[in-house]
Amino acid sequence: YDLIHVQEVMLTTRARLIHAATELFSARGYAGTSIGKIEERAGLAPRAGGFYRHFSSKDELLEAVLDAEIDTPENTGAVASFDLGDTRAELIAIGRAYLAMNRKNRDLIRVLEREASRAPGIRTKSQAANEETAAVISEWIAGKPVGRGLKAPTIAQLVLMIFGAWFFYIQKAVHQDICLPDIEEESLLKNWATFWARFLDDERNADPTNWPD
Repeated sequence: YDLIHVQEVMLTTRARLIHAATELFSARGYAGTSIGKIEERAGLAPRAGGFYRHFSSKDELLEAVLDAEIDTPENTGAVASFDLGDTRAELIAIGRAYLAMNRKNRDLIRVLEREASRAPGIRTKSQAANEETAAVISEWIAGKPVGRGLKAPTIAQLVLMIFGAWFFYIQKAVHQDICLPDIEEESLLKNWATFWARFLDDERNADPTNWPD
């Protein structure tokens, strides 16, 4: 029992350090955050050695922070499986999933964007996660009437065309805190889903020559 209790306390302290570092790295940047400040934010006595029971350096902690964003399955696979039998409903579900994930992990994503170059291997892992997500979306599109017979490069174009607008909104509204005038979020999501559902469900669009110039 004592060993299990000690392991639970250690895990909780490590999690608190990661959470504290995420907030501080996002607000102050990596260089502007000291180990002492991280310890203080995590509820540890600054410079008393508590940090080094879990991490050998601030670099190692940064890598743990970034891994927390990249390795979480719901983050890398937000479109995992929305088989609702209705393309519009599926698009709304996917859009909401990405929006919720970005809001929940805003600080982590900001740290990832700002500090990934400091942690060896993080860029590679991030790219792999992005490719995994793109592959899931591509497979979903390939299963729609528009996807029949389309080659992979054309489907990749569709992924960018369809989801680019929604990702642009998330980037502005969530990550840059920009207020977009006259844009109501739920209305935007539903109109976006309605437009692209009609496109995806029309088998005539399986021929790209029918696409608007």
